[in-house]
Amino acid sequence: MQQNLWGELEDCIPLQRRPSKTSLSASTFIHIDGICTMQGHSWEYFGITGLKVCSVCGIKGFCPGCTPQPPVKEAKPFFCTEHTPPESGV
Repeated sequence: MQQNLWGELEDCIPLQRRPSKTSLSASTFIHIDGICTMQGHSWEYFGITGLKVCSVCGIKGFCPGCTPQPPVKEAKPFFCTEHTPPESGV
């Protein structure tokens, strides 16, 4: 019990808290082989300048127009929108 503004005793209202969110585990995601081949990679920049990692398949890439030398040995070249060469209309 506690006093309100007028000095009267009242019961305390218990705190209502949101239930905590459970973190997603790797088993929550569905891995489909070849999804990036069909829909394209989902790039996220990774700590090293110019290095990108696909959040779906995990491949490492870089844009040869932005970063002339690969930031790491296993990075594959993928052109960004700005440096994509024009397609030849045949």
